[in-house]
Amino acid sequence: MIFLLTHSKSGKGFTAIELLITISIIAVVALFTIGNGVDTNARADLASDYTTLLQLLTHARNEAMNNVNQAPHGVHINASSFTLFEGATYVAGAPGNQMTARNTSVAVSGPTDIVFEQLSGRATPASGSIVLSKAAYTRSITVNVEGRLD
Repeated sequence: MIFLLTHSKSGKGFTAIELLITISIIAVVALFTIGNGVDTNARADLASDYTTLLQLLTHARNEAMNNVNQAPHGVHINASSFTLFEGATYVAGAPGNQMTARNTSVAVSGPTDIVFEQLSGRATPASGSIVLSKAAYTRSITVNVEGRLD
């Protein structure tokens, strides 16, 4: 009978300390995962607007250099959209304007109109940087006098 009382613990199961350590590890991993998810969304929003704007600027430059409709082409940046336009200046509501929605949580600073001269592709203004930012992340597109986009 003494033998049964001293060996009644079968060794199957977990102690309270083991459970607390496991739960603590899971909680720490979950905190890192949630934090990275928030940063990932900010980076994705910024990358999306950066890529869209760069593609529109490239398209406008190509249209101008190919002398499409014998006119300069450009991109207008406003609070809610990027607009591809034809002509030396942006005219709101012009029939040829092609609007592309943008993420309004991404801040954009720099020139609001970039126009590329026909045939040469030279940029007006002569040079400048468009800076896109969200949270702690920033990306920029530099347009030089020859119309090169970096």
